[in-house]
Amino acid sequence: VGFEVEGQKLWLEYIKPFIDTHFTDSYGTAVGVINPKHPFKIVIEAHADEISWFVNYITPEGLIYVKRNGGSDELIAPSMRVNIKGSKGNIVGVFGRPAIHTR
Repeated sequence: VGFEVEGQKLWLEYIKPFIDTHFTDSYGTAVGVINPKHPFKIVIEAHADEISWFVNYITPEGLIYVKRNGGSDELIAPSMRVNIKGSKGNIVGVFGRPAIHTR
């Protein structure tokens, strides 16, 4: 969905000690290459798809309502850690859900 760059950077930093060169593409793929100028190369490739949600509404009390973006599964979201990217940086949070008797 276009926000895969941060994950690519993290993965590439992890493998940089083991590779000679690397590149990324606009489709979410990061590639590390060992022995790039030799007839036999070793290619380590990873594809990333961002699982994201967009802020839809913020209540006066500060509760944040979100909408899914892409194919993420809302059933596994409760209790998962999240990073909300804002104009002033990241806000760390946790997905919650109202108690069954309040819905």
